[in-house]
Amino acid sequence: MTAQVYKNVSDFLKTVVLGLLAFLGGTTPLHAQPPLLALEAYIKANNLGTIGNSGQFQGDWFGVSVAVSGDTAVVGAPRENSDSTGVNSTFNEAAENSGAAYVFVRNLNGTWTQQAYLKASNTGQSDGFGTSVAVSGDTVVVGAS
Repeated sequence: MTAQVYKNVSDFLKTVVLGLLAFLGGTTPLHAQPPLLALEAYIKANNLGTIGNSGQFQGDWFGVSVAVSGDTAVVGAPRENSDSTGVNSTFNEAAENSGAAYVFVRNLNGTWTQQAYLKASNTGQSDGFGTSVAVSGDTVVVGAS
């Protein structure tokens, strides 16, 4: 098996959506022009990617889980390394792979901004907080591994 390299986010997203449609038994509109997908937003956390305790670069896996409800998006990063707890705490590099989730909100101009940085109340190394995320209205749920 070889890795697929995508030139842009739109190509990647189109592949994911077409794969999901095929998996769910729907039709794949491969003939559709122009492409059905467009980049709505490019968002990232302000503390991505660190040198972990192992001494090697370790990404936070930001985006391994994503949930969207209306103008709110929640993004999981289960390999984030801070031992902080709660909401909007100060991050550090003291608990490898403890994980985090980030809440973004779209304003009336269509701009997405980070509203919250979420950590477990009992953060520990290798918790994987952010492995799964869900949002409905003003309720956010974050799972750990």
